[in-house]
Amino acid sequence: MTRGDAFKLPRKLVRKYKTCDPFELARRMGMIIKFCSGFVKQRGASAIVLGNRVIFINSNLSEQMQRMVCAHELGHLLLHRACYGKEAWVLNHELFDIRDELEYEANVFAANLLIDDSEMFDFLEDGYNVVATASGLGVNVNLLMLKLIEMNKQQGFNFQVS
Repeated sequence: MTRGDAFKLPRKLVRKYKTCDPFELARRMGMIIKFCSGFVKQRGASAIVLGNRVIFINSNLSEQMQRMVCAHELGHLLLHRACYGKEAWVLNHELFDIRDELEYEANVFAANLLIDDSEMFDFLEDGYNVVATASGLGVNVNLLMLKLIEMNKQQGFNFQVS
């Protein structure tokens, strides 16, 4: 899959399942979500265990961060099937790492799943800066910036933000 898929797939899923809640989407798609208290630095991971797609989330994170991690890991499971062997782990130590292509794509997927275009435009058109907009949308500013960057690339979008 490509960055374009990471941009478009969340929109298709939201239309099909009528929700942008990553926990609900994962459940409806037959995935298992496990909250783990044993993670130290790691925020989440995804794996295929005994043929089941599993998302592991650090239970010590805020609800907002758990939601972003779930969306990110959901992106890995849907976009990067070829990376999973019969029983393979993909560990994520840095949610907003944009140096690795797979991590970048999972972040783009999460941004497009969690950030509604019209809500984002409302904030930006009302003069909110990206930090205030991200806060109002309940996401990390890095996800908002990725969404804006990818909108520009995918749709020729050119919205100036402060």
